[in-house]
Amino acid sequence: MRPSLHRDRWRLLAARLLSGAMITILAACSTPAPPRPDPGLPAQNHGTAGPGDEIALMALSMIGKPYIWGGQNPGKGFDCSGLVRHVVDQAAGITLPRTSVQMAKKGRPVSRDGLRPGDLVFFSPGRRRNSHVGVYVGQGRFVHAPASGKRIRLAEINNPYWSRVYSQARRTAN
Repeated sequence: MRPSLHRDRWRLLAARLLSGAMITILAACSTPAPPRPDPGLPAQNHGTAGPGDEIALMALSMIGKPYIWGGQNPGKGFDCSGLVRHVVDQAAGITLPRTSVQMAKKGRPVSRDGLRPGDLVFFSPGRRRNSHVGVYVGQGRFVHAPASGKRIRLAEINNPYWSRVYSQARRTAN
């Protein structure tokens, strides 16, 4: 598949997820009694997104940007922790440490079953624990910067590989 088609598919998926989140939020404003919250979808907070939702939406907007080792800005690209640090700072005003290992000590632990959009998900694909991080965006998916030569993308947390190397989750925003 041509790289531009692959990137366009991810952008279309991100646009659909953003549209679905906005429709959900708008629907919550127009109904007399909001439905019970689904932990896999952005929160319905009387029409205003919470910090976790904002983090998730900003992470989705970064899909397609290049992976750059040590990268920390949208103009040039990101590595995994640079992406998470930028998104959390811009969306929620929370400054996180620079590395995923340091980030894994911040916030409060969240069970895998209790994941909400905006939570940080950590993985241990090599010998170092928590050496990879992404942002959970709901519906079993997370956004991450995978590796050199690749682009920021959406991945399934229950994919056999990610499920095997999953380490923990932390909530930095309410």
